[in-house]
Amino acid sequence: MHIALPHSISTSVATALELHHCCIMIPIQDLLHRIQWDAEFGKGSFMIGYYDRVDDNIVRVPFREVFLAPGQNFSFDVMGEDGVTHMVPFHRVREMWRNGDLIWQRKLP
Repeated sequence: MHIALPHSISTSVATALELHHCCIMIPIQDLLHRIQWDAEFGKGSFMIGYYDRVDDNIVRVPFREVFLAPGQNFSFDVMGEDGVTHMVPFHRVREMWRNGDLIWQRKLP
């Protein structure tokens, strides 16, 4: 698991958090909101990977194709390859990629 840290955190604090990453997990909603609202961090190219129960695999889509509706606190919408919009619960998100690097991961149960 990787942790997305704000640029303002000192190197020593960031190193300490990385050493203890087994006990810390940023909620996916917080990371998604940071991508949305932190202009500097959000400049990256993001991919979100979520578990598809029907296909039993991880589906990766560009974050720009994810729609986070105001007040929708438990899920987001994404356009599927079939052209139909699908609701994806946050608990099915398994990974986030930024510029090709894995920055957040939740293991499959």
